[in-house]
Amino acid sequence: MDFLPLLSTGSLFHLPLEQIASIGQKAGFRGLELILNTPELTQDLERLKKVNSLLPIRSIHAPFRNWSLWGGYLKALEKTINLGQKLESVQNITLHPPLLRLGHLGHFWWFTKSKNLPQDLNSSLPLSLENLPTMEKDPLNHKGFSTYLKLCAEKKLFLTLDVCHLGVSKENILKALKVIFAECFTALKNIHFSDARGLKEHLFPGQGDLPLSQFITKLKKYNYKGLLTLEVGPACLPKQEEEIIAKLKSFLNQL
Repeated sequence: MDFLPLLSTGSLFHLPLEQIASIGQKAGFRGLELILNTPELTQDLERLKKVNSLLPIRSIHAPFRNWSLWGGYLKALEKTINLGQKLESVQNITLHPPLLRLGHLGHFWWFTKSKNLPQDLNSSLPLSLENLPTMEKDPLNHKGFSTYLKLCAEKKLFLTLDVCHLGVSKENILKALKVIFAECFTALKNIHFSDARGLKEHLFPGQGDLPLSQFITKLKKYNYKGLLTLEVGPACLPKQEEEIIAKLKSFLNQL
């Protein structure tokens, strides 16, 4: 395969980062996507460098909730970018758009007015916007996946395509992929890969209803060379380390 399979630390967030990296390395992943969930993590550079030596941190997921702990949405992005620029292995930063919610209006309007997010945030790293499940009352994504392609183009962002978010939004993941590679394939930087059934998301591949095998076949056909990140809920994986590794290996063997 030409794409790089990563393991999201969110898939095993209840375990220490060092153990997650070790599990990922033993299973055969080529790197990690580090989910930032506490500001303290950005300050422990030595620890992250040790994790990096076990399995390279190739992508960082910026905080997507509790932004007040970081000093706000912009501060969360700035601290994420600053950390990413200190780790030579990082190739991508994934971010969520701010939602139109009370207390976040300033962030929302800043995001909507920006015409070049990497420049505005002084980022030397690619920033990629993750598509969220469609919400009718959200002006940024009430039209679904097409909205994100437009936002990426408008704001000089790449795309992190979350497959299960498409699924719970009742969008056809194969058609979405076709649109991307027909119109803007260079924008696709990362893929969050998991299954979905109804409104249940982040299931292990094969536990839901999405045509994931066909999706992988099309990725290879399109010669995708970016990141593919397994991002599942911890409940989808066994509890014992040896069994976790075996299950992750079985996933990689099917790619």
